[in-house]
Amino acid sequence: MDLPGWIPAPAGATTRGGTFPTAEQVVIDEVQRVSDTHVDFSGISKSGSVTFHFPMPDKNTAEKVATILKNNNGKGLLSIAFLQIPQDQN
Repeated sequence: MDLPGWIPAPAGATTRGGTFPTAEQVVIDEVQRVSDTHVDFSGISKSGSVTFHFPMPDKNTAEKVATILKNNNGKGLLSIAFLQIPQDQN
């Protein structure tokens, strides 16, 4: 996706000495929240569930990204890296 910061880094904490999975290791699980300024979604890796907090430039873009994530549930996070965000029809 042509957005600054894509692919987002995982948010939250890991166990002591643990590491976050890489984008190659994460499968998209669920969009948790969409707002004017971000999309929160979760993914699953061998080490468990991980949450992402991805900043958005506006609500319209946030809703489009959330739709892309929902439509690609169960696919690898890296697999959607080059998908285009649909343009608005004027």
